[in-house]
Amino acid sequence: MNTFFTNFDWNSFWMNILVGLIFLMISIPIAIKVIPYYILKLIKARNKKYIVRKLSYLMMEICEYLNESPYEDEELNQEELAISTSKQDLKTYRFINLVDLNVFNQMVRLKIHPVILDHYTKLNPDESFQQLIAERDRLRSFRTLLENIIDIPALYPGDEILSEVSELCLDIRSFEISFKYNNSMEDLLLSDLAKRNHHLEIGELADIYKKIIHVLHKLLEQNYFEVEITKNI
Repeated sequence: MNTFFTNFDWNSFWMNILVGLIFLMISIPIAIKVIPYYILKLIKARNKKYIVRKLSYLMMEICEYLNESPYEDEELNQEELAISTSKQDLKTYRFINLVDLNVFNQMVRLKIHPVILDHYTKLNPDESFQQLIAERDRLRSFRTLLENIIDIPALYPGDEILSEVSELCLDIRSFEISFKYNNSMEDLLLSDLAKRNHHLEIGELADIYKKIIHVLHKLLEQNYFEVEITKNI
C-alpha cells in the first residue's frame, strides 16, 4: 500500500480532477438551457398538428364571439380578416374563420374601448343594464368554451399564448363575480339602484374586449397561420 501511494502519479490525478471540474461547469448550463430547448423544439415539431388544431379552435371561438358582438362602428369594422392555417403545409391546411375586426390595426385595439362606452351612453339605464346582463352571459359561455379547450391535456409544455388565454379566462371570471356583487337583482328591484349608470361594469367589459382582441392578435402572430385582409362592403 505504501508503495502504491509512493509511486502514484499525483500530478495526473489532480489534472484529471481539474479537467473533470471544467467539463462539469461547462455541461451544467448546457444541461439547463441548451438540451431542454432542443427537446422542446423536437416535441413541438412532432406534435405540430396537435398544436395547430388546439390554437385553431381557440381562434374559432374568439372570432365567433367578436362577430356576435353588439358593438359596431364603421371605422372599427371597416376591414375583415380571413384566417387559415399556413398554405406551406397542405396536409394540415384548413380554413379557420372570418372576423370583421382587423386586430393588426392599432386603431382597432385603441378604439374598441370608446366604442363600447359610447354604445351604453346612448341607452337608458334599464336598456343598458339588460344588455350588460346579456353580455355577461355571453362572456360566461365564452369563458367555458375557452377553458374546455385549454384544459385538454397537452402533448407539449405550456406555451406563452395559452397562459394569456388562461389569464383572459380569469379576467372574465373576475368580471362575472364583480357584476354579481355590484348588481344583485333582488336589490335592484327593491331600490333606485336600477336607475344608476353602470360605469364600472362597462369599463371592465371594455377592458376585457381589448384583451380578447390582444389574444387573437397574439394567436395570429404564430407561424402556423395566414391571414387575408379585405375591406368590408
